[in-house]
This record gives sequence, C-alpha cells and structure tokens, in this order.
Amino acid sequence: MGLKDLLNSLDNALDTKKGRAVKQANAIDELVAKLVIKEAKYEAKLKLAKTDRETQKLERKIKVCQAQIIKGRTAADEMRLEAV
Repeated sequence: MGLKDLLNSLDNALDTKKGRAVKQANAIDELVAKLVIKEAKYEAKLKLAKTDRETQKLERKIKVCQAQIIKGRTAADEMRLEAV
C-alpha cells in the first residue's frame, strides 16, 4: 500500500461518527502502524540516498509520515475518550 493510499485511508477513518469510535480508533491504530513501517523504510532508503534530490524527496516523505502518525494517534486517543 502506497503512502497516498495510507493517508487517504487515515483521512477517511478520521471522518466518523461517535457511535463507532472504538472500532475506528482501532482502524486508525492499524493505519498508524503501517505508517510507522513506511517511515522506517524511507529512513533506511535515506541512508542509501545518492543524490540531493532523492534525499530531499525521502525527507519530505518522512516528515509527512511523522505528521500523519501524530495526527492519527491524537485522533485515536480522542475517539477512545469519547467512547468512554
């Protein structure tokens, strides 16, 4: 699953109603876990990057992953609090 697909899935999971908060929080956790794996792969590739352009591209992808991971974890935590 590509980065765009993961981000779209995360965005779709965030647009939900309160009634399904726990189920959606779990779905977000799964997507966040995939983003963490994707981020680790990008960081491994970054160590092997040969050009400045490739380095910049990978750094951007890593920053996007990090931002979405934080966003996803925050949303999942809020959903769990709403479900209580």
